[in-house]
Amino acid sequence: MFPVGQIMGTFLKGYYEPASYRESGLEKAGKLIGQLERTMVLIFYIGNSLEGIAFLVVAKSILRFSDLQQGHEERNSPRKNDDLDNQGFAISEYIILGSFLSYTVAIVAGITIDFILKL
Repeated sequence: MFPVGQIMGTFLKGYYEPASYRESGLEKAGKLIGQLERTMVLIFYIGNSLEGIAFLVVAKSILRFSDLQQGHEERNSPRKNDDLDNQGFAISEYIILGSFLSYTVAIVAGITIDFILKL
């Protein structure tokens, strides 16, 4: 679960990471959150608790709602700057893409482990 974060980070930074996102937040917090998130999804999957996975998705969506709302406000503000235009939406899309990749990897790992254990 841990090397996956490096691979995803390299992929997302090369193609999708908004410039303003690099400057905010705690250093390496996203990496740690991603590792914990994938581990919890894997545990929930192996424990046959799809409700737990759904809870994680909903909780993260609620916590990230403010980012989307801020992006909407910035986009509709009277001052338009090319560097700031769509910045909030780009950050939200970056987070959503990373989350989907993270959940997908964890669920595929769970399916693989489940298959191996049933052999």
